[in-house]
Amino acid sequence: MSSPTQPFRTSGHSGSDGRIRVLVIDDDRELCALIRDYLEPLGYAVRAAHNGPDGLAQAAAGECDAVMTAHVFNANLDADLPATLSKPIITGLLREQLGFDGVVISDDLQMKAIADHYGVESAVERALEAGVDILAFANNSIYDETIAARVTALIKQWVQEGKVASARIEESYRRVMQLKARLG
Repeated sequence: MSSPTQPFRTSGHSGSDGRIRVLVIDDDRELCALIRDYLEPLGYAVRAAHNGPDGLAQAAAGECDAVMTAHVFNANLDADLPATLSKPIITGLLREQLGFDGVVISDDLQMKAIADHYGVESAVERALEAGVDILAFANNSIYDETIAARVTALIKQWVQEGKVASARIEESYRRVMQLKARLG
C-alpha cells in the first residue's frame, strides 16, 4: 500500500486553518520551518528513491509514490497562488528542484481556501497548469453530484480547444498508471 506525503501542509508556526482560508506563511522563521520540517525530508526521500537500494535509500524508496498538496500560501515561493495551484511550487520546486516524478494529488479543491477565492473552473485549470495529476473533490463541504462529470467535460473541452495540452494529461496518466502498476 502506498500513502502520500503532504509537504505543503499547515506549518506548526501558524494558527490559521487552510480549510477555512488560505494559510499565509509570511515570515522567514515559518519558511525555514517549512523547508526544514517538510521539504528537506521530502527532498531526501525523493533523492533516495532514485539512488537505488543502497543504505538508507532502500528505506526511503517507498516513501514518495505520491504527494498531496495543501492550500498554503508563501510569497517567497509564489507571490500569487497557494501551493496547490502554483506551477513554481509543484513543477519548479517539487518536480524540477527535488526531482519528484511521482503522482501529485491536490487537496480538496472544494475547500473554502480554494472555492471562495478561485471557483471550480479556475482552480482546476490552475492545478493542471501547476502539474497536479489527480484532482480531489471530497464533495462534503460543498456537495455537487455533478462535479466529476463537470470537471471531466471541462478538461476534455480544454484539450480540444488547445487550452490544455494533451501531452499534459498524458503525463499525469503515465504517472498514475505507473503507480497503479507498481502497487499491483
